[in-house]
Amino acid sequence: MSAGKIIVASAISDNPDIITDAETGFLFPSDDADELGRVLAHVFSLTPQERDVIGQRALVAAKERYSLDAMVERFVSLFGPDKASARAQETRKD
Repeated sequence: MSAGKIIVASAISDNPDIITDAETGFLFPSDDADELGRVLAHVFSLTPQERDVIGQRALVAAKERYSLDAMVERFVSLFGPDKASARAQETRKD
């Protein structure tokens, strides 16, 4: 996603939380090789412009969700600024 490319992944683990099917990539059931084939055929049938649009959506989503700034914001929102700062200082000592 951070490379601005379409992702094709099985719908296991956290993949459905990370990839929005048909918007930032494509998901398929992990036990369905036929569906994987259909998804890949669909991806290859897209125009370069359509692939670029999906890839750019993936890039934006990756930056919004997984950039360092986004991760720090979530960390601080979970632990508060005082605990987050203390934890960061502990990590630097290690």
